[in-house]
Amino acid sequence: MQKSITSNRHSRFCETQEKTDLVIVWSQVTLNKEPSRLTPNDSQQFRALFPKIKSRYDQRPADGLICRQGLYNDCYVLKLQKAAWTNDRMEQLRNKTGIFFSIWTNVKTVAGKNRANYNIHALKLRQLTGYSITSRDFADEFRKGFSSLSAAWPNVRVDYGPLTLMQGWIEADVDRFEKDALGLMERFKSVSPLIDRLLAARRK
Repeated sequence: MQKSITSNRHSRFCETQEKTDLVIVWSQVTLNKEPSRLTPNDSQQFRALFPKIKSRYDQRPADGLICRQGLYNDCYVLKLQKAAWTNDRMEQLRNKTGIFFSIWTNVKTVAGKNRANYNIHALKLRQLTGYSITSRDFADEFRKGFSSLSAAWPNVRVDYGPLTLMQGWIEADVDRFEKDALGLMERFKSVSPLIDRLLAARRK
């Protein structure tokens, strides 16, 4: 009898543990899972994917968002930004001021853990022409508005300083990365109106 009770408890434990160990999947992006490893050949494939992703994004309605891609600080980078969000020329990849969304992988580590990062940066907002902005206040207001959208963003965090409004990561599978990156970029379109509203409220 005791053996039967122990067996039933073990069965229930295994069933519970199995449910606990299920991996949550969002739009075919694996969440809460340690990234696997990439090979040097995978790194070359990722390098080719970034301009391809930009080309595909540029074929879609952009709602004023301009896509740029390139290599910066040893990272393959995709960026989305509106001209009104920065003082910088939109032709250049590097930003000195303003707000932008980016997805990137590091050239030196892309052959290591298979992870691509994404975030929204807010740089030197006090210097943004035509606005009166305090960076800390802007970040706090953004995060309040973003809280209702955050569940849709994989592995996202907002506990950063005011320069990083939010940041997260996805597992960068070579065979799926193009679709997953485009999914993040499309999802950012639902966040950009929040940024527009916050800036409009701070216009001089």
